[in-house]
Amino acid sequence: MGKFLILIGLLISTSVFACKCIDQSVEVNFSQNDFVAEIEILKVYNVGSNTDEDERFYKADIKILKLYKGKFVKSILIRGKVDDIQGSACEVDVKKGEKFLIYFNPAENFRMSSCTPVVGLNNSKIDKERKTLESLLINKIRI
Repeated sequence: MGKFLILIGLLISTSVFACKCIDQSVEVNFSQNDFVAEIEILKVYNVGSNTDEDERFYKADIKILKLYKGKFVKSILIRGKVDDIQGSACEVDVKKGEKFLIYFNPAENFRMSSCTPVVGLNNSKIDKERKTLESLLINKIRI
């Protein structure tokens, strides 16, 4: 009986602390975010102290390969610490040389987590996503 209660407790605590994200369409991601770009990670490094769990961010210097929406930026913050990623805390492991299409909400202040809409540039659906973005831009569609 005791082992059963411990198991139930673990399952409940995992679901409470697990990172939960909502998948949305390209159109919704585009309309709800002020920054949409294809980027390349140039360098990743830890910043700040590791004393506050909410301050678990590292920095990535980026190169913007294509800007669909927003202003050029040179770096972003990424949830986690280099070589110390905690998956259940919405943290992300980003490496130098990775390239992806990313959407940022202004409230996130260029802070990436596992819930940030991202598509790798080598992903099979990237061409479809690019076509949709181009169509939204050309037709000036607002959702």
